Amino acid sequence: MSPPSEIPGWTDEEDRFLDKLDRVSWRVARCFALGLPVWLLLLLFLPALVPFLNPLSALLLATLGAGLACWAMERRVTRRRRAADAAPDAPDAPRRSGSARLVIAGAIAVFVIYGVVVIFAGGGR
Repeated sequence: MSPPSEIPGWTDEEDRFLDKLDRVSWRVARCFALGLPVWLLLLLFLPALVPFLNPLSALLLATLGAGLACWAMERRVTRRRRAADAAPDAPDAPRRSGSARLVIAGAIAVFVIYGVVVIFAGGGR
């Protein structure tokens, strides 16, 4: 399939818009893949670690913690992208695919652990 810029009637402005949309979509997917497991883990362990927290403050701290984790990850991705743009000859594709696999495997592991903890906490039913 030919690139969109070679399709008759397709403008460079539309191509830039789709590139920007793709970057935003990946940013949301990355934050969701990291933020949800971090949020669930914090919701699970914050009340156990700090017994005087009420549920609302635990929810607030877990949400802030997940937001900070997403912010830190996006900052790291932005710095990597700038470094890759500064040195275009450096191959950085294997690092991205490896980190993506690591995030996906981590998210799956967190969901499985969370499910096991919930099942055992509920009496195994």
